[in-house]
Amino acid sequence: MPTITPFLWFDTQAEEAMNFYATIFPRAKVGTVSRVEGKVLTVEFELEGQKFMGLNGGPHLMDVMLQMTKLDIKQLQAAFEGK
Repeated sequence: MPTITPFLWFDTQAEEAMNFYATIFPRAKVGTVSRVEGKVLTVEFELEGQKFMGLNGGPHLMDVMLQMTKLDIKQLQAAFEGK
């Protein structure tokens, strides 16, 4: 059965949050930290057997994601309506 990995969005604190959660949950596992130009982009960790991913998306990336979502919805509507 497929599993769902919760995706947590942060401005800049993904690594700090992951490390904090690891101090609270006894069976926490700190995973991969991906960096771009020296800055943390994503983190992967596990809490009580549940995998999580964190993203340092900041407020600017959210704007881009919202614009992409709007475009995708318009494309889906056009395809559904046969345009």
